[in-house]
Amino acid sequence: MLETRIDLERVAELTGGGKMVSFTDGGLGADAWYLRLKNYVVGADANPQAVFIFFRDDVLTDPRANPTGEQFDSLRALMGEAEPGYDAIVTANSDLTNEVGKFFRWLYPVQERRSTAAEALQRVSGSTLMPDLLLSTVRRGFSIYGLGSFDRTAYRAGLADYERLKQDVNGVFDREHFRRAADSNDASTSAPVFEEVVDESFLPLILDLGIDQDIRLVFVRVQRRPEADGSIPGSRSLDRYIQNLNGYLNASNAGFIDMNGNPDIRLEHYLDTDHITPSYMSAYTDIFFQKARSEFDR
Repeated sequence: MLETRIDLERVAELTGGGKMVSFTDGGLGADAWYLRLKNYVVGADANPQAVFIFFRDDVLTDPRANPTGEQFDSLRALMGEAEPGYDAIVTANSDLTNEVGKFFRWLYPVQERRSTAAEALQRVSGSTLMPDLLLSTVRRGFSIYGLGSFDRTAYRAGLADYERLKQDVNGVFDREHFRRAADSNDASTSAPVFEEVVDESFLPLILDLGIDQDIRLVFVRVQRRPEADGSIPGSRSLDRYIQNLNGYLNASNAGFIDMNGNPDIRLEHYLDTDHITPSYMSAYTDIFFQKARSEFDR
């Protein structure tokens, strides 16, 4: 969201030579932003005047406790030698599925872990109907290292039944997808109750870093791609979430800028997703600067 919105050269022009550095981590969320702030800003003694964190919907309180293999590799690259704060949040949001995923990532060779762990999690989901399948999968993993016995014939027979089960389940979900298509926009922008998720998210850790290091933190909510009629996707639950988030940030002496609903940011300024077209970046930067003018004048 940030990478297609803010033109750093235009920022320098608007601020009379002010310097802004952009950190972008594609596909990552608040977990990465916490690690970036801790290790790449505070840890580098950068002492910035302000840090702007761009987010969409409820991502600030989404703990991302079970990242994909690629995301986990990217997060690990942002970590220091010890990350007790990160570990505590991940543990607080961990469940049985996450723990099984960690186990299979350890059990199988590194080069195979992405696809194998994902498949293992699917087998966990199917284990209520096929309890022998998960046990056979675990035994197969140990047999790679010469541990225990493994009945390959029975395992293959179980896999055939499992594949049929997957096809049946996918067929059901495909039908449900078409059935619920009319409500998909509202569902995609629904949000949790802010007070129920904030304490076990990375947001308090981010705010604590700002307070401890005397860094002004400003959170910028970006606007989703408008619908064909110009309306902005949203929901009542998301409105309540943003209202409570705003109050929470104000109480923590952090800034909040809402780019949502700006009449100058229209459908034609978007790509097929929520990203802004390259030709509109400079104009978007101007709009952002005016919204954030008081932060730059501090």
